[in-house]
Amino acid sequence: LYLSNNKLSEIPAGVTYINGLKQLYLDQNQLRYLPVDIKFFTRLQVLHLNRNNIEFIPREIAALTSLKTLAISNNLLTILPKEIGNLQGLRNLELDGNQIKEFPIVITKLTKLKMLSLSSNLLTTISSEISLLTELEELNLSGNAIRLLPQNLAQLKNLKLLNLEGNQIE
Repeated sequence: LYLSNNKLSEIPAGVTYINGLKQLYLDQNQLRYLPVDIKFFTRLQVLHLNRNNIEFIPREIAALTSLKTLAISNNLLTILPKEIGNLQGLRNLELDGNQIKEFPIVITKLTKLKMLSLSSNLLTTISSEISLLTELEELNLSGNAIRLLPQNLAQLKNLKLLNLEGNQIE
């Protein structure tokens, strides 16, 4: 279902009752939050929420156990809920252009992640626990204020792309 480039301030109520929905694109709207009804999207595999005004993700996101791609770039996020760690099937997580100051440790529970993008946030450090993401192939940390990299970054044996452009690495 493509609802991008509208003026939606909330997800239309009837959408949550589309049982077989696998992809939902809500990019470039005026969403400020996700409703708790998000929990009804249990078959959803792709959720795009880029370029909205979302400030937080509800804990009900944990019900989206079929989710493979979650894109919430260019919003107003500062933290992620611990429940995001329940999305064990997640392969792609895009959190670019938010206001995240600390590396969200909960991400390290998403051990099947292949692509993680946290570019253009306010990160100054990266947790050494990032080495738990053994399936990671792409890691984009560009445009932050990172000074030091964890030494165990080299343990990410499947990593094919590492973007650290525009940081303050010494």
